[in-house]
Amino acid sequence: MNGLLPHDESVFVAEVQPNNVVGFASVGQSRDANGVGELRCLYVTPEHWGEGIGRDLMSSSVNALVACGFREATLWVLDSNNRARRFYETSGWVVDQGAKQEMIGGITICEVRYRRTLA
Repeated sequence: MNGLLPHDESVFVAEVQPNNVVGFASVGQSRDANGVGELRCLYVTPEHWGEGIGRDLMSSSVNALVACGFREATLWVLDSNNRARRFYETSGWVVDQGAKQEMIGGITICEVRYRRTLA
């Protein structure tokens, strides 16, 4: 049993100075798989890429999922976001067979799912 209800979410924020947010991440119960955690988003402003902020947010996110009792987690990423995909792969995430397309504002968005064992 995990510590998050299906709609619960934990959010982590990275600041370089007080009130100067440069990144954030959120985790919760997977929206498409029971008993699995999900990294719902991770974002760092481009001017702060390469400073370790993404790695710190990833670490906090994974630790929170483990603390909630999840042994596995997923995330969704745009299939065309090669930079993010390399980051996730370097962080131990592996593409699984999940893929989806959504229409947003008249544009088709294609995403792929990554999975990672946590414990």
